[in-house]
Amino acid sequence: MHKIAEMLYKNRLLNSIEEFETFEATLAQVDLSNPALVYDLCLVFDDETECPEVMYGLIHCIEAFEWKDALKHVMLATPRMMENAAEWADTMHYRILNHDQSRIWYKEYLQTFEPNQKQPLIQLLQSISRGEPDRFKDKVDKIIGTYY
Repeated sequence: MHKIAEMLYKNRLLNSIEEFETFEATLAQVDLSNPALVYDLCLVFDDETECPEVMYGLIHCIEAFEWKDALKHVMLATPRMMENAAEWADTMHYRILNHDQSRIWYKEYLQTFEPNQKQPLIQLLQSISRGEPDRFKDKVDKIIGTYY
């Protein structure tokens, strides 16, 4: 894990003022020129954090990278996110599904992934589609329609 991501990970639960301050200061140091860092940043998310609004700062940081490249790393990290940060994986995917260009790139990347990489992503997208079909069914179908 990258040093910056490791520091964020250690402070991700935000149980104290010190963790909060360290998290915020470290987040401000993220090098946005290295999209490979996005994978490690995705592993920082935790559904047990004491201050979820701070995690939106992490989402905004991830979205500030060159997004086409960053999106691939978000996708690759998603199965690991599901272990401790399933809600954050959902949140990231809601945002992806609500962005036209992201859906196009997502479908392109998905077509290049190995079956074991595709399956957890398809399952997550199907779950989102089932949970809110009026908002997401058509969007999800356009991405994974050929994978059913």
